[in-house]
Amino acid sequence: MKTIVLFILLLSSQCYSQSIDLGKFDFISKTYIDKDNKELYVFYGDSLSVIDLTELKEIRKIKLINSSDIIISGYTIVSMKGVLYFIEELGGGVYKLLDNQFVRLDNSFTHKMTINSSIFIHHDTIFRYGGYGYWSMRNFFTYFDFSTLEWEIISPSGSNTLPEGTMYSTIKIYEDDFYVYGGETLNPFEPKEFYFYNGVWKFNIKKKSWSKLGDTKIDFTKMGLLISYNEKQIYSYINSGHILMVDIINNSCIEFNKTSFQQKFFHYFKSEYIDGIFYCFLVVPSNNHILLSTRSEDEFFGQFIKEERLYTTHQNIYIILSIIGFIIIFMISYLQLKKWKIKRNKIIVTKKHLSYRNQMIPFNEEHIKILNLFFNSDNEILSKNIMEIVENKELNYGHNTRLKNQIIDKINYELKFLLKIEDDLITFRKSDLDKRIKVYNLNKDHFDFKRT
Repeated sequence: MKTIVLFILLLSSQCYSQSIDLGKFDFISKTYIDKDNKELYVFYGDSLSVIDLTELKEIRKIKLINSSDIIISGYTIVSMKGVLYFIEELGGGVYKLLDNQFVRLDNSFTHKMTINSSIFIHHDTIFRYGGYGYWSMRNFFTYFDFSTLEWEIISPSGSNTLPEGTMYSTIKIYEDDFYVYGGETLNPFEPKEFYFYNGVWKFNIKKKSWSKLGDTKIDFTKMGLLISYNEKQIYSYINSGHILMVDIINNSCIEFNKTSFQQKFFHYFKSEYIDGIFYCFLVVPSNNHILLSTRSEDEFFGQFIKEERLYTTHQNIYIILSIIGFIIIFMISYLQLKKWKIKRNKIIVTKKHLSYRNQMIPFNEEHIKILNLFFNSDNEILSKNIMEIVENKELNYGHNTRLKNQIIDKINYELKFLLKIEDDLITFRKSDLDKRIKVYNLNKDHFDFKRT
């Protein structure tokens, strides 16, 4: 039973892991995989070999009439509806392969203004983005108009902000959005100085509007693009044993260890992923031959290392700042409200009047002076200090003492009635220095004294 299972596993592995020898690297000018037709085009100078990817065998050999080094090496290949187009990397030239010869389509010229721009297909239209030329970088999209045979610009008319110009950018298309990240930009104050671009942007082709998603700390200039994998891109670190799977739509990147066959990847030719199978170009170090080898998804990925966000979103920063601001405002408001509630239940005392809960209290002027006497002193009040306010010179000392006591009792009564409490707020005791002298104290917890 174990032998049968092992045989099935080996057979399955052989079905998915197949290879075809394309010959020595020195003889291969260019390769291109047509994902729609599942065909590989291998250019050998003045000849073209077409290989069926489902069978991994050559199905036709074509002798090219007017192939040249410029067309083969200086052009990027794209395909639409089974037709191969060759886009000039230094300028606006556009050729197509018709039968066995290259036919020029454009009315443009080699302007050298879109060097290392990103060329791609969307809805049967050839686009390019960015590029370098004349000490400056492009930050816009152009497309090839088959009616005028000219390159036309897509004006970002719906935008309030624009990205910096870049070259070598990665373009990921999802529905009507073009995601742009990676590549290089230049120092505007020193146009000969290049550095990696950390901005991550999205351009909506219908609205013609840019929006910045955030910034990435990953330097894509230190790695090469291996394969587009569904909605993701897979990169290989140049000087590392790791690969990186980038999912820009979901703001994620996952790092894996390279497998043994990924160590042999030949980055000069673009590998592809089609219907669950990776079609990878490998180099055989012993003879410098190039192999096209297939791997299933299970075979392709090595050991998982880590997952992290691709970019830091400014929106998240704004949300965090907004939350912090809200918390600060809430705390201030809470403390103010708490302070207001405390003060709302206190009697406000000034030199001229009393108020309680925003209403004036009809308090005797003499009584207010006595309360202010307490508030203007941090110590207990002597009986004689109160007597100086209430004393009637026409009355004797005993009569004035009774008058003072009556006034204190009346103040206590009015305050207790106002606050609806039972304890007197003004109390007295005998002095520690002289037991014949009374000293008075006011419970100030129920008051807010205003110095005006």
